[in-house]
Amino acid sequence: MYLTRNLDDARAYVWNRYEGQEEARYGLLASSRAATFLPKFGVDCSYPATKKIKLARWFNEPLGHPQSCCALQDVITEFQCQGLEVDLPVVCWGNDMLWTGRSWEYRRVKPKYPLD
Repeated sequence: MYLTRNLDDARAYVWNRYEGQEEARYGLLASSRAATFLPKFGVDCSYPATKKIKLARWFNEPLGHPQSCCALQDVITEFQCQGLEVDLPVVCWGNDMLWTGRSWEYRRVKPKYPLD
């Protein structure tokens, strides 16, 4: 596991790791409950932002296409990624999941936006 609070560092790591592997799929995945926490790290996983993502394009567009998951720009939630297999997910989480030093602690966080 590679852990960073810098999204640009995470992007550089993934792009370097998969350089020349055009068939590889990697992308940003985030908790739908972290919409109030992640924007300060450059990740907008709010319902209004994620509902406009076209999942077929996100997953299937080739490397270099701005709507491709490999562009590491658009983030999808745990609901949207069901059934999609990526070689390397860049998991963005917020204050809903915290490392205590021994284990992960799940915290119930009320979403900022309605989930309907």
